[in-house]
Formats: sequence, C-alpha cells, structure tokens
Amino acid sequence: MGRIQGWVYGVAQSADLVLAASLDYLRAWSKKDGALVLEMKMPNNKAASRVAVQGNLAAVGTDNGGLFLIDLATASVLYALQGHTGLVWSVIFDGNEIISGSEDQTVRVWDKMSGRETLRIDAGAFVWSVAAHENLLVAGLKDNTVRVFDRASGGPRHVLTEATDEVRAFMRGVMLLSNWNFPEDAFSSGRQGEPLYLVSSLLKNSTDADLDAEIADMDPGLTCVLDFTKFFLPDGVFARLLSLCAQYSGNFGAISRAPQLAGNQAIIHFGLSVFALEQTQDKIWIRVERDSREPASTLKTLVSMFRDARDAVFRDLPWELLLQSPKNASVLVSYDEAARGFASSGVEFVKSVGTKVVNVADFEPFFRDGSLTEDEKDTGTIEQASLQDLPAGLKYHVFLSHRQVDAGDTCNLIAEKLKNRGLKVWFDQESQGNLAEDAMRRGIRASKCYLLFLSKTVFEGAVRMELETALQEEKPILLVHESDPNRVGFDTFSGYIKSAPNAAKHLFRETESMPFQRRLYLAEAFYKELIARIDAV
Repeated sequence: MGRIQGWVYGVAQSADLVLAASLDYLRAWSKKDGALVLEMKMPNNKAASRVAVQGNLAAVGTDNGGLFLIDLATASVLYALQGHTGLVWSVIFDGNEIISGSEDQTVRVWDKMSGRETLRIDAGAFVWSVAAHENLLVAGLKDNTVRVFDRASGGPRHVLTEATDEVRAFMRGVMLLSNWNFPEDAFSSGRQGEPLYLVSSLLKNSTDADLDAEIADMDPGLTCVLDFTKFFLPDGVFARLLSLCAQYSGNFGAISRAPQLAGNQAIIHFGLSVFALEQTQDKIWIRVERDSREPASTLKTLVSMFRDARDAVFRDLPWELLLQSPKNASVLVSYDEAARGFASSGVEFVKSVGTKVVNVADFEPFFRDGSLTEDEKDTGTIEQASLQDLPAGLKYHVFLSHRQVDAGDTCNLIAEKLKNRGLKVWFDQESQGNLAEDAMRRGIRASKCYLLFLSKTVFEGAVRMELETALQEEKPILLVHESDPNRVGFDTFSGYIKSAPNAAKHLFRETESMPFQRRLYLAEAFYKELIARIDAV
C-alpha cells in the first residue's frame, strides 16, 4: 500500500479493501495485493475526516459539515447528506442507517436508501464519536462525558461522567466483556472486585506455557475447521468469536468456569462441554474434548456464533466448514460434501479435501443434533415452559400478528418454537388465505395477550384491524422487531413510529420491543424472555 502525504484522519476496511480519509481525498487499496484501486476527491473540496464502510458503500465525513454516501464500485457520490454545519468527526453504518456526529454538537441519523435525515439529536457538546446498540445511540463528547440517547425519540437516557478527558472513540466487536475473576497477575494493572474489559484482539501477542501444555494434552473428539484459505482470515474474526464464546460461557450458573486465553488460542467451557479454539494462519480449529457432553450440539452453537461474528465484522468473507474424520485425523472433508452424502440414499463414500475417499458413515457423530449450519430449527429434547393456567374463557396464550409479505417465515418460526415449548398460539395465517375479520377478532378476544411483530409493512392490511381490536379489548400488547438489517422486513423505529396508527404510537413509548434472535446461542434466551413476558401479563 502506498504512502500518503499529510494527515490520515480516518481508516476503515471491507472484506477486500482498506480505505483511508486524508486531506480532501478518499483512497482505497486492495487487501489482496496492496494495489491502489480508488482515489477520489471530496465533492466539496474539503478535508475528509472520517470514513465508514458497508459492502460497496462508504460514508465519508468532511470539514464544513460535508457527509457523502459513495458507491465504491463506481467511485460516484450517491447522496450528499446535508444538515451538519461543522466538521463531521464520526460516522458509522448500522443496518440501513448511517449515524454521524459533528463539532456542531449534533448526532444525526440518515436513511441509507433515500439519504434522508430521520433523526437529529442536540448532544450539548462537540461530538467526537458515535456508536449504536439496539434501541440506543451513544455519543462521546468533548466535555468528557458519554451520553446515551433513545434511538426512537432522540431523548436522553444516561450521562456517563467517569471519563477524565475527551471521549474520542468507541471500540466495536473486539472487546470481551466479562465478569470472570481472571487472575490479577495476568494483567499489568487491575482493579479487584470490578468487571474486567479485555480487548481480545490484543491477546494475540500474549503467551501462556500452561495453556499450550493443556491444549497439547487434550483428547479431542469431534473437530471441525473454519477454513478461509480461499481468501484470507482477518484478525477481527477470531477476536470476535473468542469474545462471544467467553461471554456465553458465563451463562451456565454454578458450573461456569473462566476461559483460558492467550495468543491465538483458548480453552472454553460451555457447561459440561470443553473445547479448544486455535487460529493457525487462515484456519480456525475447534476441537471438542472427547468426553464432553453433547459435542455435536456444542459444535452447532459454535458455528452459529462464528456466523454471527463473521457477519458482524466481514459479512462477505468467503469461508468453508471442514470436518476432521473421527477415525483419521489427517483427513478433512467439506461439511457440504458430508451433508449431501447423508441426504442421498445409497451414497457410501465422499471425497476428502485431499486425495482420499472416505466413508460417509465415519462422520455420523457430527449430525446427531441436526445440521451444523442450520441454527434456527428446534432439534433434540425441548424443555417445556412452566406456565400459569390460562384464565377462564381464554383458549390461547398469545395471538401472533404479522405481515406475511415480509415476516411470514419469521413468524412461522416463532409460532413453531412457542408451540414446541407448550404455549397455545393463535397464528395469523395469511399464508393460508384471508380469514374473515370476525374470526380474527374472536381469536384476539380468546387470547391472553397480543404479540405484534414489527416489520416494514406491518401497519398495512389486516394487521391494522387486528391491532385496533387488541387496543379496544385492552389486551396486553407485546412487541418484537426484525433485528437483521439484511432481511426484507427490516425497518428503523422511526419508520415504525411514522407509519403506526395514531392510536398505537404510544406503544413505542410504553413498551420495550424485543429484537428477534435467529442465532442458536441467542435464540434460547430470546424465547425464555418472551415466554416470561407472555406468562406475566
């Protein structure tokens, strides 16, 4: 990569590019060979201060309030996002939104598709940095405070005053947030009795001879490999996966054990399952201890975590899942090849990654908990929820209301999972033809509560009538929203509030909406909390 004359104010990276904002230029280099592939002058001829990237899109902040959405494939400006009056010091993508902060003391939210400003927040001081988390926006300010705002209304939620200097940046996706009692001598400094915030990406330069010996002494059973050799493995993916694993490992109550971490390797405990994580060049190895409980289920959870980690850091990064033969550690087989072998009757052998041909039956232990790459469906034994008896006259625990066109598959899944756990669900079956309004109204009246799944077109069609009925009947109303910005039904809360009937707008002030979780390691907690809310109303 080439040298730049003068200051570099901001850098960002996509799956295959490194971008730099410097003076009045945006430049991009290929990660593969270091070649300069883009060099463009800012349209307002002002210094580029910050850059964020999402796929082929870049958002660039400049002096004098300039903020531009750029198509990297064509080096063209899609939108000039007009509103800021001072230098834009921070800009991020979050789903379908762009969030920016400026020395004009405002945080602004923009719709990526239209370039329209959807929210303006007066932060009260020069804004150095911004971050987003679910229904919150966070700003780091020049007055030494961090301020948290409600994402829907822009109203203040918290003011954090512990900082002793200007808050210039937030770290995303590479921090291990844990209350584990790590040994104090493992850190150069520490505070006893407080949670530790460990930057997991900095572990790669650490060493631990005891951990090396313990990993070498493990008796691995099922082993799989996340293989990135077709392109490359950025550091951020392993760090993110390690962070997710360490956080999740604390969810097992009395049998929780602290993770052992050093360099590009770790030993993690998920309850009675123990496994080693290790990065070697462009591969991540996952080795489950032979006597671990339900090893296939553990691998399924880990693959789910990895897919979440990869999507959070490098969504388009190519990879392949490989399985190590339980009978010959030198043999690796593509997971897809093995899965096709099990799905096809009469297929006994598949090709390995190398030159060998191996027996499909050897890989049966990997499939005891269903597909490793399918983390949405229930498999195995499902614990029944402990529920109060339905009040007299009611037939259903919940009436599930949604728009089939952009949330049908998702709500089918929610209904299935709730029923599997023992709930009686009235499901708005638009997919099976239009039901009469009186049948829907009877279903709402016979339900303990009304669950509205928020999606882009939710307040169109029959859902309006259903919501109106639920309000008239004074049914408790629960909200769940699409949380994946890549799904067709995703929308911002400002979009939901704008399109909601006037009689229902108060719900967004009074009811906390739950983000829908598909990933295996997050889904169980989501359904546990949702069922608790249904049972409590």
